[in-house]
Amino acid sequence: MNNLIILVWACLVLIGGGYYEKGKFKFQIHIPNNYPSGSIKVYSVTKVYHPLINIESGEVDLKVMSLCEKVLNQV
Repeated sequence: MNNLIILVWACLVLIGGGYYEKGKFKFQIHIPNNYPSGSIKVYSVTKVYHPLINIESGEVDLKVMSLCEKVLNQV
């Protein structure tokens, strides 16, 4: 039997302004049993067109997001 246990969280994001104003977006956050060695994965349950979200799987590209955060923090 596979002993990998995944903790799954549900998340609802409500947008108050900007391009996605009044949007309601559902996400799932998958935390593997071996975290922090294993990577967290985030999936958009709501179909949304965004450059950081894979349109087929809904997976959010956290590597690009963390890179953007590092760049913005240096400014």
